[in-house]
Amino acid sequence: MRPRELTVALALLVLPATAFSQTTPVLINEGIYSENFDSMGSAGTLYPSGWNGYKISGNGQLAAGSFISGSTNPALTVSNGGSGEGTVYNFGTTGDSDRALGTVASVGTVAGFGVVLVNNTGRTLSASDIAISFRQEEWRTGSSNIADESWKFEYRTGNSSLDLNDVSSVGWTQVSALDLNEIHTSSNGASAIDGNAVGNFSDVAGTLTGLVWNPGDRLVLRWLDSNNLGADTGMAVDGFNLTVFAPVPEPSTFLTGGVALAAFAIVRRRQKTVC
Repeated sequence: MRPRELTVALALLVLPATAFSQTTPVLINEGIYSENFDSMGSAGTLYPSGWNGYKISGNGQLAAGSFISGSTNPALTVSNGGSGEGTVYNFGTTGDSDRALGTVASVGTVAGFGVVLVNNTGRTLSASDIAISFRQEEWRTGSSNIADESWKFEYRTGNSSLDLNDVSSVGWTQVSALDLNEIHTSSNGASAIDGNAVGNFSDVAGTLTGLVWNPGDRLVLRWLDSNNLGADTGMAVDGFNLTVFAPVPEPSTFLTGGVALAAFAIVRRRQKTVC
């Protein structure tokens, strides 16, 4: 092996496997797909099926675009909001099975998280076919009452090569109605709070404006954190629901069905008369 080829091969060996991993998507049919993140457990560092987190930017050692797992640096971390390290978090009260997925940003790591889905309905889906809802929870307050922090929501459709950790902004559609927004904007102390307590969460709902999701294609939904002034807020998603509505029959279908029912009724009346 030539020296240059050997160098490349060794470099590939030392890169974390998560940099090349693919998120296993969830197959979506008509009905409701739900995720409450409780399967992560009160000490878990594994994402629910279809979900993942990755590094967007930062001066830490993990390369931008790398997936964040329980074995990376920084790692997917269990927290009650007490940690201010920039990474992806399995948030929840210590020892509690009720979990949520979110992030805190820092100079070292700004992270994003989300889910990869596949259209398994056999038909093209548009914005009117889908509704999204979830609960946003704040688990850590920020130290600045000047920066109103926001996690930008965006989506993109594509083939099997599309994943959460696409570092490009090309092709992504932002939907501000589905953003995560800091709840306690007037706080100037960085500390843990209970994201399940009244006043620390709110409900969010919306649709995917402009969506064209072809059968067999992927749909990636993700929330992107950003590094703000001072110590950052920790926000998370819980109780996520994506509803795919069944198609509405064409008017001609109703007409045909009505004619068939009327004809059946006439035949039944004649049969009774003959009898």
